[in-house]
Formats: sequence, structure tokens, C-alpha cells
Amino acid sequence: MWLRFEKEKCTGCGACVVACMDEYGRPVRGRFCRLYEREFFDDGRLRVDFYITGCQHCEDAPCIQACPQRCFSRDRETGFVLLDAFACQRCGRCVQACRFGVVTQGQGEKAAKCNGCAERVRRGTLPRCVEVCRVGAIRPEHADGNAHEVYLKNLHRELSAFMEKERKR
Repeated sequence: MWLRFEKEKCTGCGACVVACMDEYGRPVRGRFCRLYEREFFDDGRLRVDFYITGCQHCEDAPCIQACPQRCFSRDRETGFVLLDAFACQRCGRCVQACRFGVVTQGQGEKAAKCNGCAERVRRGTLPRCVEVCRVGAIRPEHADGNAHEVYLKNLHRELSAFMEKERKR
């Protein structure tokens, strides 16, 4: 399973971010789900695009490959990439390896990331971000390696362009 984000549907309400923080008791600085917005003009009209970033549970999962402690694994039941934070030695290789910048690590802290609400999914409920999204901008997809990889390539391209514009502001 993986989570598809559709920016065309997102209204930027932030319910997904708050639900994630609430589910895991994470402070704003350490949240797993982030909301970004980009304002731009299109045919003379002001438009706003919103992007949600969280773990993409990549098929090739660079974080799994980068971690010398083997703290990351793919959950057989859900397909999500999970992190065993207790085993983390704070080397930061996973943070550097993540092409979406969603594995986080504060100075002197252990790595942290979205786990797709794997425990909830195992119980038959939806991830919190999906559950609270009233417009269906985040939805679960079942494993299809090719579709997921195409989605990730497009998302990476869009987010990279978006973040580059943000840095230039």
C-alpha cells in the first residue's frame, strides 16, 4: 500500500497535518506530514497550489539501503516502510538518502518518519491523514510497482521545482 496525493483536490486546510501530529504526539517541528503552498499567476489570475509531503514508501526505499543499522524495513502486511527508531544510531544517512526530504532528524536526535499508520491499517482502519481529508486529496493505493514509480518520479519532479522556487523567494 502507498498513499497518493492529488494536489488538484487539496484545499490546504491542514487537517491531515493536525491529525498526524495528534496521532503521534509530534510537535510542529517534528511532524511527519507537511503542507506547503505556492502562489502563482495563471492567465492573470492568482492561483494557489498545495503540496503535502510525507513518506512515499518508495519501492526502492533509499532509506532502507542507506541505513547501516538496518533500522528500516518494509512491512509485509501493509507494504509501508517502517523505522525502528530504537535501533537508530543517529548517523543521518537515511536523511541524506531520502529524495523527498521526509526522514527527519534534529541535532542529536534519532531519525523519525511517517509509518503510514501501519498499526491502524493492520486493524482495518485508514491512515489518519486519509481519514480526515474531506476532499479525498490523500488516498490509499494498493501496490503496483510501475504505477507507484511513475507517480514518484512525477511527484519528485514537481516537488523539486516547487522547492527550488521557494528557495529563490
